Amino acid sequence: MKTKTIFIIIMILSFAVPTAFSQSVTLDGVSGLDGSGYIPVDGGTVTFTIGMNVNGTGHTGITNGFSISSPDGATWTTTVGDTIPAGWDDWFDLIFAINPFSITGESADTVGFGGASLFGGGIPGTFNQAAYTITIGPFDEADRGKTIVLDSCFYPPTGTWKWAGPVIYPTWDGPHTYLVDPPELSDDIIATPDTLMFSMLTNFEGTMTDSFMVSSSGGDFDFSLSEGSPWLTLSQANGTTPEYILVDVSNPGPEGLHTTDIEITSAFAVNSPQFVTVQVEVIEPPKYLEIDPTELNFTAQVGHGNPGIAYVQVSEVNDYEIAFEAHNNDSWIDLIDSAGTTPGSVGIQIEIAGLTPGTYVDTVYYNYDDDPQDGSTFYTLITLELEANAIPELALSGNEFFIDECESVSISYTATDDDGDPLTAWLEPVIDNMTILQPAGGSGSVSFDPDYTQAGVYNITAYLTDGIDTVSSPLTITVADCEVQLEPKAVMSPYRMLALFVDALEPMTGTVGFGDFADGHTANDVDLSTVVIDGFIVPTANSIGTWSTFSTEIVNSEFDINTYLDQYMPFFDSTMQEFTVSGQFNDATPFSITGEVMLRGHLSGDLNLDGVVDIGDLVFAVEFAFHGGPAPQYIESLDLNKDGSSDITDIILLIQIMF
Repeated sequence: MKTKTIFIIIMILSFAVPTAFSQSVTLDGVSGLDGSGYIPVDGGTVTFTIGMNVNGTGHTGITNGFSISSPDGATWTTTVGDTIPAGWDDWFDLIFAINPFSITGESADTVGFGGASLFGGGIPGTFNQAAYTITIGPFDEADRGKTIVLDSCFYPPTGTWKWAGPVIYPTWDGPHTYLVDPPELSDDIIATPDTLMFSMLTNFEGTMTDSFMVSSSGGDFDFSLSEGSPWLTLSQANGTTPEYILVDVSNPGPEGLHTTDIEITSAFAVNSPQFVTVQVEVIEPPKYLEIDPTELNFTAQVGHGNPGIAYVQVSEVNDYEIAFEAHNNDSWIDLIDSAGTTPGSVGIQIEIAGLTPGTYVDTVYYNYDDDPQDGSTFYTLITLELEANAIPELALSGNEFFIDECESVSISYTATDDDGDPLTAWLEPVIDNMTILQPAGGSGSVSFDPDYTQAGVYNITAYLTDGIDTVSSPLTITVADCEVQLEPKAVMSPYRMLALFVDALEPMTGTVGFGDFADGHTANDVDLSTVVIDGFIVPTANSIGTWSTFSTEIVNSEFDINTYLDQYMPFFDSTMQEFTVSGQFNDATPFSITGEVMLRGHLSGDLNLDGVVDIGDLVFAVEFAFHGGPAPQYIESLDLNKDGSSDITDIILLIQIMF
């Protein structure tokens, strides 16, 4: 429905200082009402007569505004403002206007009365009578029972209600309310249900919603709703029967029962007003544990250690701080911090020691003192899937091999483990000259390089383990005798070179190894007391052993290397030098074996003996040759051209070498 409102807008034209006189604007009368004081529905109009009491002080400017509205939607088409006595234009010779605003029915209708004087005297101080009229209408059947309200208001552009010259803000005795002639009342308001019950916890922060229906015992009519509780909200303030009304209830306050009424009124109902009672019971929340998670699944493998600890969060849904205790039945679950206070946590540790592969299930229960379910409500279901260890697999490239003492054999194998566990392989029994290379990327090898004393059959077992399970594979190696044409030889160690920086090496021990006798003698046949080197050097110690460069056992003779080197001193650079080892066997048969050794002397040009030939040596040579500097410790190091003397030609050669 449209609502028409009459706005009476008053122009503010003076800015004098307000006075304290008691001037007033009043509703003096209403014409056009029927005998019962209702606005009739007969096609006529209603006129409101408004009086002014200036009360002894005249005013050269006035602005008064009035609104006529209908809160329940009555409509009309005419809104007219007027003045009663003559003389307004003389009193307010500058301007006097009656300004209607908003009379289209879109909002409250308004009428403004405003005037200002220039040479006129303004409204007289003796003025105390009816001044304005506002006429509205007509009304029709659809407006029966609806309300018309007349009240003061402000209006554009100044938005004030005052008299000026001097300034005063007159009082108003409104608002005034009138009823459009209501219909004959014969129907009742019916509210279904007439009571709404809510229950909520003290910590509830949301909104609960319910509804009731407003209906009529007869024909449909309009109704209005009102309520006065801040915790209750209605979906609408008015309606037309039949209609459902939604009621939203928020938390009304502390623990207890909270009650309020919703008033239902209608000008068309005999039993108006009616009430719907709303009751809200606010209660303290119960104690209730919250367990997270309620299920835990663990996977483990025999021999691979326990799965990691998982934690269960224990809290109270209403934020109570309560003591709790966790417990379970089976021994394969260890509880960490099984007793605590909310919010807290319980650690679940799985112990797989002693368990066989399979599925295990247990329940961890949580209880507290006031638990109404005796600890059976709150729990975590624990499931353990224990898998068997994957047994490692060992595959040799063969299980039986035939070689002789002159040969070696390499046997490859693959080692796998589906679990990816680290693997270790070994052989039993341990055989000299036999080695096993551990798996690298799943593969490895067994190598056997027999010496000339290892002919025979070797029954060996290869083992592989992942630390949990061990597997094995047999291996047989048959080694036949090997007829070898031996050639006697002697090797000096270090056999590649002997450094002759004597100052750094004294004293020093060398070793000569000799053997592989071709006449059927062995190292054990040597009379060690007869062994000499280069015909005059007697070893300091002799022993029997093996070297990789020999086919049979050999004699190891240790000797003073300085004595050996002294027979060649001095020399420079590198030289290959022969040596001899001689003696006799236990049967008095003599032997003599010749070998070679690389001897490395002082480096030609290395005057300062720092191991390199560089600019430092050139400076040393120039200082020595031309400036009386010290001589090299070994003067031969300056004989670069090997002509037997150290002179300017050697220095020139040194310069050419470097530059």
